Amino acid sequence: MRIALRDGRVLVSDTHGARGGPDHPFADAELRQKYRTLAEPVCGAARAARIERVVDALSTDAHALPALLEDLL
Repeated sequence: MRIALRDGRVLVSDTHGARGGPDHPFADAELRQKYRTLAEPVCGAARAARIERVVDALSTDAHALPALLEDLL
């Protein structure tokens, strides 16, 4: 990033990708914490935990998707 000031100075800084993006991915624990921080105020801690467990099971449990949809809707 380059910013030219009125007094003639120029400030230069490298741009950094956002945390959680492809260049700077969150660690698994950081992603889970971000989810909880955003989900719990909206749907409560118990429901957020249920949703998290079902999402974790999506890749291994054929019944996880219907369970997730039931909890979300």
